[in-house]
Amino acid sequence: MRKKLLVVDDDPLFIDFVKEVFAAEEIDVISSPDGRAALSLIKNAPPSFILSDFEMPEMNGIKLHTALSEDHATRDIPFFFMTGSSDPDLTLYAEQRGVEVFYKTDIVRELLRLLEKLKEIPPTSSTAFS
Repeated sequence: MRKKLLVVDDDPLFIDFVKEVFAAEEIDVISSPDGRAALSLIKNAPPSFILSDFEMPEMNGIKLHTALSEDHATRDIPFFFMTGSSDPDLTLYAEQRGVEVFYKTDIVRELLRLLEKLKEIPPTSSTAFS
């Protein structure tokens, strides 16, 4: 069963880079340009994992994670932040909620670290796709 990673980011070059890094893995990458669009996508086809930027138009990553956490159908989807921001609000939120933050400042190393983390998470019936 293939896993599916939803990347929520307003930078199409970053999304393309993530797709390139994950191309050889058993993880399909889909994308959304912001949190509001991601919510619609997630309701129609829940991904195995979500990787979200913090700073985006329409709905930032914290608001997206909060909305997903409050919904019984989506609260158990593993969620990660990947950002270039050093905003203390994100750091505090991530620490309080137990959400891991990856940083774009060392993007290759961080994406490889994320990939290893995703491989450790077993697929579930609601988040695995064939």
